Amino acid sequence: MRNRIYILLSKTDFSHDEYEKLLRNIYEKPFHQRPPLGTSPSYISDEDKPIIQTRHHFSTVRDAIKNGKATSKGALTDYLAKLINAFSDFYIQPIDGTPLDETIIKSIIDFKPYRDEFIELVDIICKYSTNNEYFEKIFEFLENSLQIKPIFNAADNFLFIRRELFIYVIAILIRNKKYDETSLFLDEPYYYITNSGGSYTTYTQFHGYFTTIDEDRKRRLGLNRTSITADLIKDRADSQFVTFEELVQTDFILCIRDILSGSARWFPRTLVYARDQEYSGFEIFSRAQNKRYFETVKGLLKVNDKDDLLKRYNTAFIKHNLNRWTFGGLPIRFSGYMNLDKLATI
Repeated sequence: MRNRIYILLSKTDFSHDEYEKLLRNIYEKPFHQRPPLGTSPSYISDEDKPIIQTRHHFSTVRDAIKNGKATSKGALTDYLAKLINAFSDFYIQPIDGTPLDETIIKSIIDFKPYRDEFIELVDIICKYSTNNEYFEKIFEFLENSLQIKPIFNAADNFLFIRRELFIYVIAILIRNKKYDETSLFLDEPYYYITNSGGSYTTYTQFHGYFTTIDEDRKRRLGLNRTSITADLIKDRADSQFVTFEELVQTDFILCIRDILSGSARWFPRTLVYARDQEYSGFEIFSRAQNKRYFETVKGLLKVNDKDDLLKRYNTAFIKHNLNRWTFGGLPIRFSGYMNLDKLATI
């Protein structure tokens, strides 16, 4: 923005200061030099990076919650509404000459800045607020994300994004010991609209199977990988708010809880990385050797006590042929990962 200046030479007494101003203006040698322009933010100068619609709303709600402002609830509502609207930028349209799986992977990669903002916000709510209304707003957002319908039958990017967001929410809640709030997301039914009308579903609706990623891409590129989805989740697990190990643990908890409920819809894809020796058991189940800490696990798995857990597990093992749940031909060590024999023994 340019300034308008004036030089006053109409006074009776001659002004050397004003005369010098005139000379400096003519020869473009002002008293005060314009400072150089600072470095622009990377998201402005990098043309390859997508524009993040929620950036301003995220900054506003982050500041409001951290500082306990009265406007925080409204700011959260505005941010989540903006985030839902941003999904429309990720509808997949076929591109001539470009494999569909390549387009879907790019869409997932481009969504990552939105994901990072969202999981940071969930962590902030856990650390800076005791208002359960915030978690109810997050629940509503996840529920609303289920209503987003794809076009051109290309839905795998949305399925992946929703699954990833859900696992991160649960993992962050568990890390911050928000067990009552975790129950909200695991116990409450989610309203879901199908072609036949509206109905309620469980959290397993966020599971999804990604044919384009785990079958088409694997076949097209000749990839010798057990799960491209698990690889993608691992490669993207660079958040400071939750580790990949915690994501694998959460994936397993969601699977076990579903199995114990009598269903078998949640397959723990990331568990393929638990075959390493370092995964002799997950921390939350190792800690549950302590009877007092077992109360935490009991609530997460929604069982009455250890006997109830064992009874349900044995029933599910037979009903769902858990011995046939494998990775690379090796059975999943459900009882080992659950530390089943040692639970509530100390």
